[in-house]
Amino acid sequence: MRNPATYALLALMSSIAAFTLLLGMGVNRTLDFRGRTAGTDSIRLILDSPDVRQLIAHQETMEKQERLNLDRVIRGMGKGEPNPISGYIDLSLHPERYIPGRLALIAAMNQQPAVTVVARRSYCRFLKHTRASCSKDPILDCYYIKVRITSGPSKGQEGWSCMFEDVALTGPIAP
Repeated sequence: MRNPATYALLALMSSIAAFTLLLGMGVNRTLDFRGRTAGTDSIRLILDSPDVRQLIAHQETMEKQERLNLDRVIRGMGKGEPNPISGYIDLSLHPERYIPGRLALIAAMNQQPAVTVVARRSYCRFLKHTRASCSKDPILDCYYIKVRITSGPSKGQEGWSCMFEDVALTGPIAP
């Protein structure tokens, strides 16, 4: 069995690679990316509203400072500690110490009106990408994205979802 740090590092590397792909291909416009919903039976799509957009915009402004603080903590891990992995374990067990703004956003977003989408392997189109993190894990880079379901029983439904947790990138749409 691999140690937890190996899994954390692999998750971080895959998130960075996917995010870099998105940034390099112009995510500030309507996206020509497709995705697949998680392998679960359903996902929750948060309905778009001025309140939701305001929550996301606020977190995007806070995200940079939160990320700088988190990077400072990570750089200091392992210095003078007999077990450098203990810092990563503390990050996972006590995210409220490191990402309070993100956790507040997630709680507020979970209170917003939403629809449950029949999702088993449905496909979707990415409409908007944000820099507001949606993962309760301080190390993972998962962001809120607005999607439209393009197949399955919930075809046509739109809403905000968490990239990499509810929706996975499958690639650009062929021209």
